[in-house]
Amino acid sequence: MKKQIGVITAIILVIIMAFFVLMNMTSTEINFGFTTVEFPLILIILGSLFVGAILMFLFSSFSSFKNHRASKAATKEINDLNQQIASLKQQLLDQDQDQLANQKAAAAAKADQPTDSKPDQQ
Repeated sequence: MKKQIGVITAIILVIIMAFFVLMNMTSTEINFGFTTVEFPLILIILGSLFVGAILMFLFSSFSSFKNHRASKAATKEINDLNQQIASLKQQLLDQDQDQLANQKAAAAAKADQPTDSKPDQQ
C-alpha cells in the first residue's frame, strides 16, 4: 500500500512539474554584464535550483566535517580521562593494599611482643 501511495504521489508531482514547465517556456533574457543570453524561463529556474542545491550540500558538508572533527576530539578526551580514572583507581588500590599490609604487620608485631607482666612473688 505504501508503494502505491508513493507511485501515485510521484505521478502527481510529475504532472504538476510538466504543467509548470509548459507555463514557463517563454524565453527570458539574462544579462551577465559582459554578455546577454536568452534561455527558457524553466531552465533558469531549474539552474538556480541546482546551484542552490550544490551550495546547500557544500555548506552542510562543511558543517558535518566540523562536527565530525569536534566529535573526534571529544572522543579522544573521553579516552584520555578514562585512562586517567583507571590510573587513579589503581593508585587507590595500591594505597589500600599498602595500608592493609602495614596494619597486618603492626598487628603481627604487637602479637609477637612479649608481655612484661610477671607473676607476683611473695
